[in-house]
Amino acid sequence: MDWVDDVIDSFGESAGMPGLRLDAQGCLSFMVEGERQLTLIDMAPHGGEEVLVIVQAPLPQPQNMSTRAALQLADFRSGPGDAPQVALDGDQLVATLRMARSSFLSSTLDEAVDTLFKFHERVARAGSPA
Repeated sequence: MDWVDDVIDSFGESAGMPGLRLDAQGCLSFMVEGERQLTLIDMAPHGGEEVLVIVQAPLPQPQNMSTRAALQLADFRSGPGDAPQVALDGDQLVATLRMARSSFLSSTLDEAVDTLFKFHERVARAGSPA
């Protein structure tokens, strides 16, 4: 068990889900806050040096406005900090942050999850008709 496993175990404990563990492929995925799916992928088993933190949730309506809002909010030129990578999976908006394994700590995982949740919330607000 390395520190990535320890961080995920600690994250699960603090979220009231003791015993969170990556599978043999370095992946963990579960539903949170209704329709949001949180996925953590340690790329080390695949030769990578990153941990992916992914939040997937239904794309808010109207979808065309929400898609445009997501792309604008994910543009690294439009705001401070790390902009997530975004993708669509059917009617789901997928937002991903890449974290160097060396900086994967309980505090940085909490911040990444919070950042992605807030990103989805900002997309919902920005994509709503005025």
